[in-house]
Amino acid sequence: MIIKCPNCSQRISNKAHACPHCGLDMGSGEGLSADQAAERVRRDRKYRLDMNTYGAMAVTMAGAIWMYFSSDGLTGEIGFWPTACLAAGALWYVAVRVYSIALRFKS
Repeated sequence: MIIKCPNCSQRISNKAHACPHCGLDMGSGEGLSADQAAERVRRDRKYRLDMNTYGAMAVTMAGAIWMYFSSDGLTGEIGFWPTACLAAGALWYVAVRVYSIALRFKS
């Protein structure tokens, strides 16, 4: 039977030990079925996306707190580095969320 590789979405045999396109171990050596290997890949991808989301939120909050305290409660001049930290964290967060939504629609 032909299935889609959970990593690269190429068509492969369900009896393949590894994807010939991306090299993903399909788990046949560990006693895992192709469905179990696919579920493992999805779970690992979701975990990495969640960790990136939390990292982006932490950088954004650190930038906001740094900006607040370095400018006397936003009444003084705001420095470049706190603003850059805030912007980088926000852009990182948006990029991760867009990527996760794109993956959801791809599945």
